[in-house]
Amino acid sequence: LSILVGWLIVVVPTTLYAIAFVRMYDQEHPWVAASEWIYDTLPFHSTIVVERWDDPLPLDLSTSGGFIRDKLYDTALVDPFAEPDDQEKLDSLLREIASADTIILSSNRLYGTIPRLSDRYPLTSRYYQALFGGELGYELEATFSREPNLFGVSLYDDPFSRPGLPNPLTHGPHIGRLPGPADESFTVYDHPRVLIFQNVARLPADEMRAIVLATRATP
Repeated sequence: LSILVGWLIVVVPTTLYAIAFVRMYDQEHPWVAASEWIYDTLPFHSTIVVERWDDPLPLDLSTSGGFIRDKLYDTALVDPFAEPDDQEKLDSLLREIASADTIILSSNRLYGTIPRLSDRYPLTSRYYQALFGGELGYELEATFSREPNLFGVSLYDDPFSRPGLPNPLTHGPHIGRLPGPADESFTVYDHPRVLIFQNVARLPADEMRAIVLATRATP
């Protein structure tokens, strides 16, 4: 009997999770869904900030050749992972942020790592804290993800608690259960969460700098 009970405890949950995980692939990849939304929603020639080391969105989504994204939008590439993490780097980052219309984070590759290295990246860690806390005048406009799901229950990854960032989904368009962090191989490639922030307040770079410097970085 004990063997049967142990078998049920291990096999049944494992099987259910496997089914839930496979069902996730019935949904469109978040990068494709986000790209379609961007082309349908964002005005052409908007300035979009994307991060180096991450996959820039929107995807080209074209079979005719060429780079549609570069023809329709102005892309500003920033490098939060650059060193040294000094005032010059922060000022350069905030100038791009202040003059842009949209920030698109296609995964948690950088914001899931940099705030955990606050001794090495004190200023950029504070920048992420301020951005995710809604203090830089950017609001979460849209988010795209896909999760394992079964019987109407979805398992949402939590990419925010481990780096100690405010959860923008609590006041954004998508609120759900966030049981814990998943491995980066999943949250960057397999089922990343795309975050699209819109520049609502249009704060100048100097005001943003003061906000960032007054923000406490959470280790």
